[in-house]
Amino acid sequence: MPTVRSMLWDNTVPTSLASRMRAARSRYLRDMIDEVHLHKGSCTIADVGGDRGYWDIFGENYLRSKNVSIVLANLKFNGNGTARDGIFSYVGADARALDDFEDKQFDIAHSNSLIEHVGSWKDKKSAADETRRIAQLYYVQTPNYWFPIEPHFLIPGFQFLPKQARIALIRKKKRGWIDKAENYSDAAEVVEGCDLLTITEMKTLFPDAVIIPERFMLLTKSLIAIGGRMEA
Repeated sequence: MPTVRSMLWDNTVPTSLASRMRAARSRYLRDMIDEVHLHKGSCTIADVGGDRGYWDIFGENYLRSKNVSIVLANLKFNGNGTARDGIFSYVGADARALDDFEDKQFDIAHSNSLIEHVGSWKDKKSAADETRRIAQLYYVQTPNYWFPIEPHFLIPGFQFLPKQARIALIRKKKRGWIDKAENYSDAAEVVEGCDLLTITEMKTLFPDAVIIPERFMLLTKSLIAIGGRMEA
């Protein structure tokens, strides 16, 4: 039987709120792909921190119709590879230092719910700069710090608690999508690895972007930075 959590926040459930909101926000990226395809007849995308499942919201037929090729750049991949479908390839890469990619190599750089996980402000700045460097256009989505329900731990106001309180909570039991931490070190690493951003921080990281608020019940659930300029 579906749980409240799965129906609200589980991206693997097509009818969940999270899946429906993801599908709705995908129109911005779809418009970018359409624009690039109109000018070039194809579209190259670097999905920084991405995985194959995310792109199911577009469908293989759409991606092929726009001659899209997607490089999934993610630390979890060992080495490089190409999928049999001819659309996706895989590169083991750190969002903070995308050294394998040249300046403006791609038409679009994309990341979804990644930048809040890369580390300190310096790390976030590096990831933002690299995202802007490797592509002409970029799309970066992240949860909003001020939304009342923290999206990883699924506890109202979790992100507003003192760090030590957050660590203590995750040491006691599983919270949301995050498993119980076995020790203090693991708990601290998890807590520090989920650092949500405000609209001011997103504007600072992406100064040339339009920041689009994604709203749920009049509240801003996430922030989408869209920027760059397509060269003639």
